[in-house]
Amino acid sequence: MIMDKINDKQLKKIWAMARKAGISRDDLYVIVESIAPDAPKKENGEISLSQIRYGQAWRLIDTLHRKMTPAAIERISKKSEILTIITPAQKEYINDLIEYVNEGREFPILADRFCLKNYGKEFATISRHQAAAMIEALKAILQRSNKL
Repeated sequence: MIMDKINDKQLKKIWAMARKAGISRDDLYVIVESIAPDAPKKENGEISLSQIRYGQAWRLIDTLHRKMTPAAIERISKKSEILTIITPAQKEYINDLIEYVNEGREFPILADRFCLKNYGKEFATISRHQAAAMIEALKAILQRSNKL
């Protein structure tokens, strides 16, 4: 199926990226016009962002990404990391798994060392995604040692 028009996700992403990159509304429409000169126009002569084609929307998103400063990109990544810090339930589950894995081991697995080796961060600062990967790794260790 070929998508003709921009979808809602793309539209939201475009506005968010423009805002984060510090691009004004007028400047955004100048960029849109350079990418989609054939797009339908509103009564005021401005291109209708919601009427551009799917492929043009991706070109616009790519262009906006290239216009973002490294500082803006860093702000976005720092914000997203803050929002995805490990949950208390994941932390508890990981601690339980580590305790179970370490039963009878001569050299115990330590959460901080595991995270530093695999993710380059301390256990308290890993993301939810990294915590999920850590849980799966600990389960695999348990399976290999026939404890699971």
